Amino acid sequence: MLAMVIALASGSAARADLASHFGLNPRTMGLAGAYTGVADDVTALYYNPAGLVQLKGMTAAAGILFGAPLLNEDGARLDMRRETSWYLHVGIPFTGKLKDHLALGFSLNIPWGSLFSARVYRKQDPYFVLYDGSVDLLQLRVGAAFRIPWKPLSFLSFGASIQVLASVVGTIGFYAPFQRGEKTNDFDSDQRLEANLDLDVPTEGFVTVGVMARIGEHFRVGASYRGRQFIGVEIPVKLNTRLALAGNSAINLPVDATAILRAKYYPQQVSLGGSFRSKRWLVALDLTWVNYADYQVPFARIDLDIERLIRDPGVLIFLGPDATLLAPRAPKIEFSNMIVPRLGVEYTALDWLIVRGGYFYEHSPLKTTDFPIYDTDKHSFSLGARATFLKPLGLLPGRLNIDVSLTDIVYIGRDILGSRASGHVLGLFTGVEITLL
Repeated sequence: MLAMVIALASGSAARADLASHFGLNPRTMGLAGAYTGVADDVTALYYNPAGLVQLKGMTAAAGILFGAPLLNEDGARLDMRRETSWYLHVGIPFTGKLKDHLALGFSLNIPWGSLFSARVYRKQDPYFVLYDGSVDLLQLRVGAAFRIPWKPLSFLSFGASIQVLASVVGTIGFYAPFQRGEKTNDFDSDQRLEANLDLDVPTEGFVTVGVMARIGEHFRVGASYRGRQFIGVEIPVKLNTRLALAGNSAINLPVDATAILRAKYYPQQVSLGGSFRSKRWLVALDLTWVNYADYQVPFARIDLDIERLIRDPGVLIFLGPDATLLAPRAPKIEFSNMIVPRLGVEYTALDWLIVRGGYFYEHSPLKTTDFPIYDTDKHSFSLGARATFLKPLGLLPGRLNIDVSLTDIVYIGRDILGSRASGHVLGLFTGVEITLL
């Protein structure tokens, strides 16, 4: 039983949250997330809510994102499944006297398939904590922006949004390192216990606030703050284990327990950004401070009801009256804060065609670890394009944008605990956006 407890507590990770790695739509992905000083569509809810007032008309957008991790340990590919999520964005700028001064936004990101799953790693199993350790949940964002209508402060706008993390599917899937089989010759160290449990995942809300300043016709400067985001879950568990003794005898070890999961979504961060716009060019630069010093590796632990165990006569005889269960060993791991620079460039090649590219560098915040929890320095390269059609099909009094972007996040090779961690994470994002003018 104690071995099972240690195994369960050795580490838990949920599926990757693609938006935090790639962006919330193809444009933000193509600009490598350099969007704090741009933020002129509904993704402003995440990057800088103050930018919502730049909406030119009622906007609706939808798309789908594919992510493929190709991460390695000592050149051997780790078993990490491909991910898919889709999004829906709606922006509503006010008209009349409030035109260009007040706007509302709604955004929904939904992972494809199970909305919440957890994988419990044995302490010797390697994984990339910042990719494999993010929460994959339904993400709902609502927010508003307001531009000051009075001079000399009319160049300023302010905004706030609430991000709600929730699951609408009441099932959690466990893939845990518990061996199966009652006979000795059935033992296989690679076997796993798989189980699906009914579960109410709690809904959590987190706030993002931002400010943006227009400096003349061509420049925008913005700043935003995003609070830390995480999900915690408690699950009642009954452990009914049989311990084999000498002479073909056995003893039952029944224990009531609570499994406590805490899947960290993302640390708090502060972003500063600026953009330059001309008739054909958009250049954006961001600097983001991320508070990884307080980051906690996603974990699962068991709180045991020792009283029931001690009341069992057989257990009392076998273990003795002074038996003590040791607490599971937690990984010793240390992170440091970091600053992420991002650069994005957009060029209007034709009246109907825009091309874009972006780059960011992320120094690994992982300082020390005594478990095979991996992370490395990362370079990200993005390319994208947009085709624009005015009054599509002659039906809509507006424009239709079709976007596509590609990203390659390169994990630079790094030696951790005697192993070499490296690889790539590839992303493909495509979507459509309709604006009614």
